Amino acid sequence: MVQYHFRLSDGPDLGPIGAEEFQRRQEAGEINDETMVWRSGMVDWTTYAKLRAIELRAAQPPAKLPPPPPPLPGKAAAKTAAPGVKRIPCGVCGQEWPESLLTLQEGQHTCGNCQNKKKQEMKEGRSRKTASNGVGAWLLMIMAVVCAGCLAYKVSHYGIRLPKGKVQELTAPSTYGK
Repeated sequence: MVQYHFRLSDGPDLGPIGAEEFQRRQEAGEINDETMVWRSGMVDWTTYAKLRAIELRAAQPPAKLPPPPPPLPGKAAAKTAAPGVKRIPCGVCGQEWPESLLTLQEGQHTCGNCQNKKKQEMKEGRSRKTASNGVGAWLLMIMAVVCAGCLAYKVSHYGIRLPKGKVQELTAPSTYGK
């Protein structure tokens, strides 16, 4: 059951009232085109004129559109529909697209669908297996090996030397607990 509320310009909000009571108050002149109204199912208050326009639009049957033309057979038909447009296959999915709808990524033409899939995979933490995925890990591993080698060289050639003051502190008898 639809319920209405309305706000008088010099008074409080009134409602909820049924559709019949709302219609009677509108005919009596209490509700005019500038009156603020709210109906169940609406998000926010609006004027009665806008509400009436919305209800009229909802009550009208949808306009009948003519049926679409029959599809042309095969890919050749798609090429004849726009003769001046060069069609190129997507490098990822292989579907043919007008050149203006493709972008050049990583040396290949990519359609918007494949770009969106790639963005979604990146957002979800998944990524496609490419040659660049493991490069960072390999570089870190090589750097760790080089640093370890440098450290081993320094220790074997120069030894570990502590300052003389620190050696005496470490070898002196402890006074703890005395």
